[in-house]
Amino acid sequence: MKAFSGDTKGVYFTAFGGGLYWASSALLLSSWKPDSSFGNPSSFSSGLVIVATVALICIVFACSRIFLQSRFQKALAVAGILSTLAYTALALSGGSSTAYLAGLVISNACHHACLILFWGLNYAALSKSDAEKTVFLSLFFAFVVYLCLCSLPVGRYALLMVGMFKGIGVLPFLAGRYALPVAERVLIPQNARLLFPFYASRVFLGFAMGPLFFLGGVLHPSLPEPSVGLCLLGLVVLAVALICEVKSFVSKNSLLRMAPFLIVGFLVLPYFFGTDQPAALATAFVAIAWLSWIVLSSTQLSDIKERVGLNEAFLSFSEKAVVYFSLLLGFVVSFLVYNSFGEETRSTLIDFAPLASVYLVVLVSGFLLSNVIEKKERQRIVDKAMQLSNDHLELVFERIGDEYRLTERELEVLPYIAKGYTRAHVSTALVISNGTAKTHIAHIYDKLDIHSREELYELVEAQKRQFIDERQGPN
Repeated sequence: MKAFSGDTKGVYFTAFGGGLYWASSALLLSSWKPDSSFGNPSSFSSGLVIVATVALICIVFACSRIFLQSRFQKALAVAGILSTLAYTALALSGGSSTAYLAGLVISNACHHACLILFWGLNYAALSKSDAEKTVFLSLFFAFVVYLCLCSLPVGRYALLMVGMFKGIGVLPFLAGRYALPVAERVLIPQNARLLFPFYASRVFLGFAMGPLFFLGGVLHPSLPEPSVGLCLLGLVVLAVALICEVKSFVSKNSLLRMAPFLIVGFLVLPYFFGTDQPAALATAFVAIAWLSWIVLSSTQLSDIKERVGLNEAFLSFSEKAVVYFSLLLGFVVSFLVYNSFGEETRSTLIDFAPLASVYLVVLVSGFLLSNVIEKKERQRIVDKAMQLSNDHLELVFERIGDEYRLTERELEVLPYIAKGYTRAHVSTALVISNGTAKTHIAHIYDKLDIHSREELYELVEAQKRQFIDERQGPN
């Protein structure tokens, strides 16, 4: 199986497919929101879709382990595309019967559930070293696609185009051009406490998105006409940002820290001068909140899986289940609150609730994303220091070998015992008998004129300090 780390092709295919998925979903939630009576749904039908989506995600999560296998990953992708096509065909054909509406709800929920789980698994499978790069490229590509297409008058064919983009995005995986390096892991008990703030943040984000999805169904808002000039301006800004990143004037991590705020800017930019009413942008707010969470998730999952010891399928699917269940709770609470007030209070809620909800989601996502990237950068510094320390040790061992005239085999044994490994480990690692290992260790002790591991450690540390002092030179 091809690993992502060092596999540039795998990174770029994920960035391409994920970017298409993000852009097409943002378009469908905002400027390409279908004109059909169901595609532009009531709060009741929106609630049914969310309920069905939660149910499907929970069902898949219950058997998450099987999705560590490639054939089930491909089945998930195929199910997502087929259900997207089914939903598109039903929405375009029109109808009003109970069976027809049930088919719309199920196919819509299935395409949401399968594709968000599939792409969540893709990003969770990334190595920590590849995650930020891939998310940066995905977001950049998503912005380009969004700005290029949001002003197109697609009308009733929006769903068809979205289905086509989502299908194109998964083709490289289905064609076997790359694979997901997923694996079973052993839970690390001392790090399990990290899961509480992780899932608590997802409960908050999901609940905060609930009012946005509810009000989207109540208001039936239509975005103002997008400005082609502002879209072009956005593309110019993206080009400048990419050049600055390539020339190292600014790092991709610096840009990624601001991702939720960049999402606000680029998704609202085409409509900036179209209205001064916050409610008119409620549809765009749904896309902003959803994409802010997705970017945070895609950046964080690769780190959490290694620190806690959870496999990619369990971690990714459980996160989606928590977010969507919390979104459903937020949706229900919004429904109850909205219907408990009179028209005047409802009007006030419509004006300010979407703005407050998207503000909270963007603020929390931005804080968490910045925190994740900062921790990763600190860990990289620690890793480099440890690697430097290991490099120093190798040179120190060579110096000890030269000074005390150790044989080649004794020089191979020395690092193991200096790092605290047992004689049994030495014999296994070097494929020698226990007696031979014992003899080599005895010869090393004799040549170094030491009698215990403690004396060996002191000797190595003294040689290491001397080596570092010589490398640094006089102050």
